[in-house]
Amino acid sequence: GDQQVFAGATTYTCLLFLNKKGSDSFTFHKAHDLYAWQTDEQSTAGVLPAEEAEKENWNFNVEDGASLLLRLAKQFVPLSSIADRIFQGLVTGADKVFIINDPSELEPEILKPLLRTNALTAYAYPPISSWILFPYRIEHGHAKLLAVEELKSKFPQAWAYLKSHEGTLKGRENGKWNHAHWYAFGRSQNLTQMDDTKLIIQVMALKPTVIYDQRSLYMTGGGSGPFYGIRLKDSKHSLLYLLGIMNSKLFGYIIANQSTVMRGGYVKYSKQYIENAPIRTIDFTDPADVKRHDEMVALVGRMLELHKRLGAEGNPQMKTMLQRQIDATDGQIDRLVYGLYGLTGEEIGVVEGA
Repeated sequence: GDQQVFAGATTYTCLLFLNKKGSDSFTFHKAHDLYAWQTDEQSTAGVLPAEEAEKENWNFNVEDGASLLLRLAKQFVPLSSIADRIFQGLVTGADKVFIINDPSELEPEILKPLLRTNALTAYAYPPISSWILFPYRIEHGHAKLLAVEELKSKFPQAWAYLKSHEGTLKGRENGKWNHAHWYAFGRSQNLTQMDDTKLIIQVMALKPTVIYDQRSLYMTGGGSGPFYGIRLKDSKHSLLYLLGIMNSKLFGYIIANQSTVMRGGYVKYSKQYIENAPIRTIDFTDPADVKRHDEMVALVGRMLELHKRLGAEGNPQMKTMLQRQIDATDGQIDRLVYGLYGLTGEEIGVVEGA
């Protein structure tokens, strides 16, 4: 796991012992404390069937919640089945050039508001302090790189800025960008996905950190983040319903047990881990189920409003009061999620204990 074996180097170590004869099962040990494991082999251990090692991803679990995770995976659908898109942020190949912290000297029409990871929290309404220079036009669902002549005539300040960094941009990927479109982003994926309403999840976080975006925030990304965007396939389920589930303790517990835990306890909420997370969908022909959906939407709406007020509040006493309301509402959401997923008291204890 995240236990560090070598002084002065951050590594993630696994000892794998193989037998040429093969076996129907294998023993898995998880060392939570390196010193305890080294001194007297203290670990959480269990015997697993060999089939567990034949899947695409190895998610071995021998702890108290193993049966809970197995039940949830069998009973509910994966996030990927209800999400229209789980998409990474923009890959510029030169963030230091394209990300702008002082927009005063460039034309505002070519700048897009950028989400940064600075102290981001679940449900937050983050202030916009950075922008991304976006040399594209979105037409009919497609992104078209602006021509040089259009940049020169409509955005002369932006063009002058890009020209001042021409050498850097042409030198990306060992000179691969030394051509006429040297001012384009390094990758063209998801250029049209940033606008409109979406959920945004931070990839590296201590716990689920998902926000609701109605401001068409742009974000950078890649295989390890910092962000992924999410939209739903159907219009029946509210994005706020999914937001409540994804920011819950249960969702965090699920991902922590099938993801990579990094040094310092950080968990990777990247696509390969969240897309298989079991999501409790709503039966919209069942009035009781619709009531649960609407209750979640109302609670999450309250959370969003409280966080917006917290970010704008300057009075320390009011901030403390708002934070207490946030904590109380967060607890209500967690309890609602436990009920939606049918967790027993013992299972709730496992999740809360983790």
